[in-house]
Amino acid sequence: MGNYRCYVFLAFVFLWDLCSAISNSTQFEPIFVPEPRGRGTMGIFWSCVITLCLCVWTSVHPDVIPNPTTWRVTINKIIWMFIALLAPELIVGQAYEQKKQAKLVHNTWCAHFNIKPGSPEDKMGIEGAFFVVMGGFVVNEDPEAGEDSEKDNFTWHRSLTSKGFLNYLSKNQIPLDAINKRVIVDKGKADIVAKFLVCLQALWMVIQASARKASGLPITLLELHVVIQVMFVLITYTQWGYKPLNANEPIILSIEGEIGVTSARTFRKVGKNENSFLEILDSIEANWERSPSNGWVVIGAAVITGVAHASAWNYPFPTHIEKVMWRVSSIALAAPSMYISVSVVSETVRKVTRKYSRVDELDTGKGSWEDSTLCSILTVAFFLTSVPLYILSIIFITVEAFISLRKVP
Repeated sequence: MGNYRCYVFLAFVFLWDLCSAISNSTQFEPIFVPEPRGRGTMGIFWSCVITLCLCVWTSVHPDVIPNPTTWRVTINKIIWMFIALLAPELIVGQAYEQKKQAKLVHNTWCAHFNIKPGSPEDKMGIEGAFFVVMGGFVVNEDPEAGEDSEKDNFTWHRSLTSKGFLNYLSKNQIPLDAINKRVIVDKGKADIVAKFLVCLQALWMVIQASARKASGLPITLLELHVVIQVMFVLITYTQWGYKPLNANEPIILSIEGEIGVTSARTFRKVGKNENSFLEILDSIEANWERSPSNGWVVIGAAVITGVAHASAWNYPFPTHIEKVMWRVSSIALAAPSMYISVSVVSETVRKVTRKYSRVDELDTGKGSWEDSTLCSILTVAFFLTSVPLYILSIIFITVEAFISLRKVP
């Protein structure tokens, strides 16, 4: 009898638990589960990484490279992205200078043929002018190519610079029908929809970070770093908006009459074994030499970068040493801009001295500024210390922005 009561009791408990489970599952199982109100580390990480990669990938517009292959095009794009991630001020300066050159080429073209810019007769357009600036037009043979070119295993291209293009245009050697912007646009179609969506994502991230800052809520160092990068990306969009994207194949330009031997700046001479990274640096350096205003743009962008990162001066870093290193790195980001400022000012002083000094009018060689040994030593010393410090600083800030996620505020 006792065992019977025990079995009945166990059966009753089992049925009670079963009914309770069924009742709880039907009563408390929600139809909609809201997202958690807190922010997770991985959510912040992936949101920042995806936004940054998409922005940089769609904003970087590499120049035309010779002998394009899938490998070379990909490596060239990755190098441009690497520079944009570490030194966005250089990309902004490059984009600004190329847009200015494209406007000059386009206006000169229209004035030469007495065409109203933007009219149906304007077959070049600003897109075609950008294609000129990015080295998209080549001519058949190199006046300097000879036996040595074969020995060096180089395939020489007569890739026109904007100066070379305008030189041939002034000599009436480029006909009106030599350029068709439709062909150029077809060669480098940019996904406008993709750019628009990326812009929305970038703006949404900027708005979110700004709203949190305005509300007194903390943002992570990674979010701050990405927002700064995104702002430079949006500026680059405004400068390279009409530049053909992924236009990898050059176009052979028909030159009427003798090509002739011209100055070295008329052509870009590039071989198939040329290093892509050096090509990019040469392109940036060439734009710098052509226009000092490009240097001032880079200076301004570098100062903005340093000040923006310094806004996290009192951020709750994981350790005190990281806070000190972040502060030093933020200040150091503007150090190369200081060197550039000294260089630009000294160059201006040198030109003024040459113009108004009798010594320089006699072409004896150097003015008083150039003869200053102390000034030269100080300039070189500042350069040798500021540039490596800048490189180390931007690397530290980039790495610290990610590793600081181990302690999310």
